[in-house]
Amino acid sequence: AANTARLGRGVTSGKKPIVIGENMKDRVIPYAREVGADYYRPRPPKNMAHALRKQLRWINDKMREGREIIDLGPDPARPKRSPFWEVEKAALKRRGYPFRSE
Repeated sequence: AANTARLGRGVTSGKKPIVIGENMKDRVIPYAREVGADYYRPRPPKNMAHALRKQLRWINDKMREGREIIDLGPDPARPKRSPFWEVEKAALKRRGYPFRSE
């Protein structure tokens, strides 16, 4: 397809890239909208463990789809790292999945 991008290490997808990182409201969502990318839109979780499992399932699904991943990284204003972003980063590292840092 004409809109299929060839990405690092053989990742190809005709679908929009996804954006991950800390601070959904002020960083991830505005950036994703600006570049026409997707981002995680969770439903209210039952508890923290459930929320983290759903986040992991989501990022694994996106890697299986061959999506380009744009990582905005940590929010410098945050004193503690987000466990949600850490789950995503660990999944990328475990699979050796390429991503672009912004």
